[in-house]
Amino acid sequence: MPLGVSLPRPTETHAWNRFAEMTDDIDWDRLARYFAGESAATERAQIERWAAKDPSNQRVVESARRRWEAARDRTQWDTDAAWTRLAPRL
Repeated sequence: MPLGVSLPRPTETHAWNRFAEMTDDIDWDRLARYFAGESAATERAQIERWAAKDPSNQRVVESARRRWEAARDRTQWDTDAAWTRLAPRL
């Protein structure tokens, strides 16, 4: 490998590899619908059963939920007020 850089072998255990292995089979689209409140009742129940089946599944759901909530834009923009402040400077 050039410049003496070596990448970890796939068999080596690294945090990212463990996370990737744990989440390879997760249907992220279903989880997104679940967090958005767009899942049908049967789909919600399936996700909740899957999460309850194993603590690592529950951790994945909770971690994804925290990220989902953090990504939501809760800012209310008052565009009229912004234009009013900006217009005199133009």
